Amino acid sequence: MYGYIRTNEPELKVKELAVYRSAYCGLCDSLVKRHGRIAQMTLEHDMTFLVLLLEGLYEPKVTHMQGRCIVHPIQKHRFDKSEITDYAADMNVLMAWHKINDDVHDEGKFTSKAMRRMLYKRFKVVNDKYPEKSRHIMKALSILNTLENKKSEELDKVAGAFGEVLGECFAYKNDHWKDALYNLGYEYSDTLRQVGRLLGEFIYIMDAYDDLEKDEAKNEYNPLSCKKKSFSNNTEFDKYVEAVLNISMARVADIFEKLPVIKNAELLRNIIYAGVWLRWDELHTGKCKK
Repeated sequence: MYGYIRTNEPELKVKELAVYRSAYCGLCDSLVKRHGRIAQMTLEHDMTFLVLLLEGLYEPKVTHMQGRCIVHPIQKHRFDKSEITDYAADMNVLMAWHKINDDVHDEGKFTSKAMRRMLYKRFKVVNDKYPEKSRHIMKALSILNTLENKKSEELDKVAGAFGEVLGECFAYKNDHWKDALYNLGYEYSDTLRQVGRLLGEFIYIMDAYDDLEKDEAKNEYNPLSCKKKSFSNNTEFDKYVEAVLNISMARVADIFEKLPVIKNAELLRNIIYAGVWLRWDELHTGKCKK
């Protein structure tokens, strides 16, 4: 994963921050218990958002626990877990393995190869448990790789291919939440899947913008490079990228506000309306702390 879907901590209430950290630590614990220490190393904030969203929508039984871990060895801390936490841990492994696999193909680094080898057994377990999801993700990644190898200039298609990957992770169950908004007459057909798709597009474009300078220096493919050439200066180009990112997040917000989510609602709004923009602000102003 990429770590762009996170909270804007200074704007959170103390209770909200505690809930977020408990969900994050619960996901970390599930990764360790289900897939070992190697999987724990792949933990990112993006899947914590998935936990909070699905728990807010489905309201499963959440177990509150206290304990120590390798990161907090002295003082006990709270961590919350549910069936959704375990599901998100499995999806985290799927996403992490495919990203590492992609890094191996792109860069061929020894560290990436070693990480892929160590994570493969856990990936195989998750792959066998969710065969349809895994096939869908692999198909989307195959399309993405084809577009990238062709150095596609169609930003919507390239970002959309990665959006399909995250969309599959967000489609938790084959139930009415997949098409609830469609039945109400709105334009979105797969509610949770569409949230994942749009967040995936946002992450891909944000990551491309983050890496643009580095990729241009190395003469490597970046889907934003061709777009940049059509603008007379960097300021106008930045406004274009920001507008594209805004469209994706505005649609995410639109879907979210129509979902009957009460639990974690304000915490999720903090992420959707503010947290996702922290990296953008870091790149432009340097005022937001990591």
